[in-house]
Amino acid sequence: MSRVERRRLLSATIALAFCLSAVFGLLAASSSDRNDAAVRGGLNGTDPTSARTLALTAHDPIYIYGNGGFTNASGVIWGSGTDSDPYIIADWDINASTTDGIRIQNTDVHFVLRNCEVSYGSFLAYDGIYLSSCSNGTLENNTCLNNWAGIRLESSSYNMLVSNTCNSNGYGIFLESSSNNNVLINNTCNSDNYGGIYLYSANNNNTISNNNCGSNDVDGICVWSSDNNTVSNNNCPNNYMYGIHVSLSSGNDLSNNSCSNNSDGIYLYSSSSCTLSSNNCPDNGDGIWLDASGANTISNNTCSSNTWPGIRFDGSSGNTISNNNCSNNGEGIRLDSSNNNTLTNNTWSHNSQNGILIQSSSNDSLSNNNCSSNNGWGMYLYASSNNTLSGNNCSSNGGDGIILDVSSNFNALVSNRGFWNSYNGIDVVSSRNNTLVSNHWNSNGYDGAYIGWSTDNILDSNNCSYNNRWGIQIRNSSGNVMLRNQLCDNLQYGMYIYDGSSSNIVFNNTFIGNNGAASTYDSSHVQAYDVGTNNRWNSTEGYGNYWSDWTTPDVAPPFGIVDNPYNITGSAGAKDYYPQTTPQAPIPEFGMMPLVVIVFLAVIVLAGEMRRKDRS
Repeated sequence: MSRVERRRLLSATIALAFCLSAVFGLLAASSSDRNDAAVRGGLNGTDPTSARTLALTAHDPIYIYGNGGFTNASGVIWGSGTDSDPYIIADWDINASTTDGIRIQNTDVHFVLRNCEVSYGSFLAYDGIYLSSCSNGTLENNTCLNNWAGIRLESSSYNMLVSNTCNSNGYGIFLESSSNNNVLINNTCNSDNYGGIYLYSANNNNTISNNNCGSNDVDGICVWSSDNNTVSNNNCPNNYMYGIHVSLSSGNDLSNNSCSNNSDGIYLYSSSSCTLSSNNCPDNGDGIWLDASGANTISNNTCSSNTWPGIRFDGSSGNTISNNNCSNNGEGIRLDSSNNNTLTNNTWSHNSQNGILIQSSSNDSLSNNNCSSNNGWGMYLYASSNNTLSGNNCSSNGGDGIILDVSSNFNALVSNRGFWNSYNGIDVVSSRNNTLVSNHWNSNGYDGAYIGWSTDNILDSNNCSYNNRWGIQIRNSSGNVMLRNQLCDNLQYGMYIYDGSSSNIVFNNTFIGNNGAASTYDSSHVQAYDVGTNNRWNSTEGYGNYWSDWTTPDVAPPFGIVDNPYNITGSAGAKDYYPQTTPQAPIPEFGMMPLVVIVFLAVIVLAGEMRRKDRS
């Protein structure tokens, strides 16, 4: 809707209000003489009643200074200033072209300002309604158009602003200079040049709820250098910058807001200890953006169909992010230079790039997140170290389930799942010293795990089965250790070690049915491939791997080891010299074993040494 259309709609609304006023006026016609007498008698008259007329009555700008300024001459039509009988200022049409439309200063009596229209103030000079050092005021159902601020509170606390319309001003509603504990409910602040509702400098403990702040030239709602405010259930669409903007503030609670079609839905800058919960932020640039902000809690938000990330962090550390749904965005969530964050139980699906991108970030913990269903990639770590990824589901993505790329080092990946990805379950590229334990990377389009140009990584007790190419691929990588992994029924090799790979160690893994292998050895269906150099297919303790097509004979000690080596396909001429007869044979633990068992194992080890000498 264009601004002209919005203005027409507003005019129609006001016209409807006038019609309703006329109906009420006809019903009250029998008492009109008494009303006129009350106005003439002022506050000192006997039992004054409302002076409401058929339509708004033109009135000069109103200026009230101090409690004694509430008089009929200043527009008061009723009341004595108590909680049960507040002063009433109502039904005036005020032109604010030469001064503030209604200014009230230095008062603490109770008053109600309602059903007034204040408009045509100088855009750079005058306010529609201005309260300075006031408390106990209620502003309701007023219309403020084309002013510097539609309603402005300065050093004013414990006031109520209810169901006012503040459109096409510089600011719709503007709070400044320690205006605290005010309540703003059901106001409409649209098409304002700077912001719909703006809290500027030390405005604390205010409640901003159920307001409509849309199509403003900057922000829908802005909280600047103000703490512990509640911003809830507001609708902030179509603002040029941010739906809700919080800067240099702490302890604010943002919940159940709707922020759509803005440059960014919700933006926090240099703010801490804020809570963002159950907000809906669709169709923005970024859904929720934290910039240089820490110790915030972001939970149960829905951020969908945004151009960039659903949730974005820049230089923001120590935040907790849980139970959010970020779907159909450019990226589900993105962390740049953001450390020590905790992300749990989030859902990131159908994002065109990544479910989550972690870039130049460290010591983040990601657990039990769902990065499945047609993200470009499930989880992407770039130049990010010392992070922990556990219990995440990264399945059915267009690329890989998880990627560790370019100096993503010393990360721990534990018990993650990556099924049915178009590429690999896990992809480790140009990264080192990562530990991958008890993950499941099955039924992927390419490999279960891909290790490329990477060193000193450990793959322990992972399941890499039923993949369309290889269970684990090692390419141009050295010093990696693969142990206790389950490599079963992969379409091609269970493990593939490519040219340029050296000094990798493969032992105590289980190979079953890879490359079409049956129960007996077939040189055309060998389960592993090695064209690298100096890769070992058994441990120094004399333990190799279990091969389902090579389990006999086992007639010479040490028992549990097949008497003949398993030949690995490839130019390296590699062999598993100690193939095991049973799957996943554990490495013995010597610390607390009884002496008799130690002696028995010593005999087995001695026999193994004799066999090695014979083979050499």
